[in-house]
Amino acid sequence: MIANQVKFKDFDHDTYGGIMIDNEYIICGCCGGVFEVEEIGKENIKILPWVSLDIEILGDEEIEG
Repeated sequence: MIANQVKFKDFDHDTYGGIMIDNEYIICGCCGGVFEVEEIGKENIKILPWVSLDIEILGDEEIEG
C-alpha cells in the first residue's frame, strides 16, 4: 500500500487535506469520507510532504482514566 498526504479540491472547489491510498482513493481529513481519485481529477490533487499526525491529532493532551 502506498500512502501520501495530499491537498485536494472537492466538487465545490473547496480545498481539504487528506490521505491518498494507492493513487486510487482519498480519505478526507475533515469528514472521513472516501473519494475516488478519478472523481476528483488528478489536476485537483497536490501531494505534500508528510507532517507529524501525532502532533496534529494528539497534541499535549493526555487521556484521563
